[in-house]
Parts: sequence; C-alpha cells; structure tokens
Amino acid sequence: MNPGRERHLHLFCCAEWLNEAWALLQQVRENRDSPLAGAAFRYASILYAKPYKFSHGDRGKYKLDGRYVPIESLELHKLLIDDRDQIHAHTDIRRMNAIVEPIHFQDGTRALISRSIVYSNATLEQINQLIALIEGTIDALEMDRRIQEARVQ
Repeated sequence: MNPGRERHLHLFCCAEWLNEAWALLQQVRENRDSPLAGAAFRYASILYAKPYKFSHGDRGKYKLDGRYVPIESLELHKLLIDDRDQIHAHTDIRRMNAIVEPIHFQDGTRALISRSIVYSNATLEQINQLIALIEGTIDALEMDRRIQEARVQ
C-alpha cells in the first residue's frame, strides 16, 4: 500500500474511532446510573485518544495533530490524552503520589501503602464539553479526509 492510501486509511479509522466514542458518550449521558457507564466512559476516552497516538503502517507512522482540536477545547483535549496515557490505558505510579513503608511486626514485615485515589472518570462531569469536542474534531477531520480521498491513487 502506498503512503497516500495508508494516510487515507488512517484518517478513515480516526473518523470511525471518534464516531464510536461520540456514540458511546451519548449513551453514557443518557444512562449515567448504569453500572456500565464508568466502563463505557473510559473506553470512549481511549477511543477519543487513539487518533492522537501513533499508528504504524508499512510506509510510515500516522497520528492526528492538534489542528483537528477546536481551539476552545484544547485544555480538555490535553486532559483526555493525559488521562488515557496515565490512567485508562496505562497506570503511572507517579500519579498516585504513593508512599510505601515497611512496618515491622513480631511475625514479619509488611509493606504499608498510602496513595492518592486517582479517579479515572473525573472528566465524566464534562461529558457535554467532551461530546462537543468530538463533534468539532469530526467536522475538521471530515474535511481533511475528503481532500485526502480525492488524492488517493
């Protein structure tokens, strides 16, 4: 596959992931009391971040850059990417602010762990802004995707 086709495929997949995240967030907003709402929200957050992480093709590496993010949503975008990297898809220990101390007892030593609780659904309170962010991103992406599609050879 040539680089132009790979780029088009990547843009197509990005649109697919963003649309799936949007649809999931619509369901979460309507069913906030569902026991699955938290898990669906976390998965939607991962889907949102996927286009902004490298995808390796045979001809190159592809990812969306910041031009697809509506300017008024840049802070929320950064928060979502950080949450994906440090909470949802990976666990960054430094985010826990943990302390591990040995406690000695007569029958042996135990490790006492004190850490901050990291709420992985903290951005759930901003669900309406997140949906608007995805809508703006999809609009910007769609224009670029159509231009790229016309160039596919």
